[in-house]
Amino acid sequence: NARQEPWIVIVEDAQKGDADTVAFLEWAIRVQWQAPVFILLTAREEDFGPECYWFAPLQKWVEEGLVAEIRLKEILPETLAQALIPLGDGLISPAMAARIADHTEGNPLFAVETALLVKEQGESGTLAENMPLPGSIREVMEARLERLGLAGKEVAKRGALMGRRFTLEAVGRIWDRPDAEMKQGIDVLRETETIYQEVSKLFKGEMEEVFRHGRLQEAALARIPREERQKWLGGLEEWAKLKLEISGDYWEGAGILLIPLIARSRIEHGDQGEASLWHEALGWLHRKHHRGKEAADAFRVAFE
Repeated sequence: NARQEPWIVIVEDAQKGDADTVAFLEWAIRVQWQAPVFILLTAREEDFGPECYWFAPLQKWVEEGLVAEIRLKEILPETLAQALIPLGDGLISPAMAARIADHTEGNPLFAVETALLVKEQGESGTLAENMPLPGSIREVMEARLERLGLAGKEVAKRGALMGRRFTLEAVGRIWDRPDAEMKQGIDVLRETETIYQEVSKLFKGEMEEVFRHGRLQEAALARIPREERQKWLGGLEEWAKLKLEISGDYWEGAGILLIPLIARSRIEHGDQGEASLWHEALGWLHRKHHRGKEAADAFRVAFE
């Protein structure tokens, strides 16, 4: 109860946000609350453009004075260095932490991912002081993926094909290697904090694996050769159609995730006609739930 204890709602990575949460906040920020409620949204400016669901609403809220915009500056190197030392579990010295902080120019995402990479290499016997530091966030993500081992990389690639969120059931449908290797890969991804678990937002009673950063998912996706991508998308298409069939009355919620997956597979296999039908169905689904922008985007793709 917010009258007894203030509510603090934190929504991270608005550049990856969905239309439903935007609609909820559109309602929430206009309600005359009788108790203290604080809502904090975060977004990475370099990834936050007109194509994002949250971009236009946030601009409107700022113009209407409903939200206050705070632009964060780079963290001072000495402050950032102090925060990096504990991440290394004894493998990152104060001198190495200072080197990372200077190299990453106060960018916390770049610095933290670099520190975790240094830690992983230290655990495998490489002296941190002797290792070259990656030149960009993308490079550090690639380097971290490379250190996952074969099993970890294979699971990551298959999960990334589904998106930033994926299920082990879906990975299992396109897994063509030994079962023990899949379990090993999942364990590696969790131990290295490449992924974490959350209750599924779409499939009742199920859990989903989530890439800790969208850029990790993008880096893993970029590693999939076209032949494998076609084969795996075909398997995911069959799985997605089965999930829609068994979802019964709940198919519409699952369809928001599964229909785009099916359409991607049809496009990948050269069946533009069926892909257009799936996009049209997605458009009507969005329209039914009053998601105007998403409906328009789906219809535009369907009739191109």
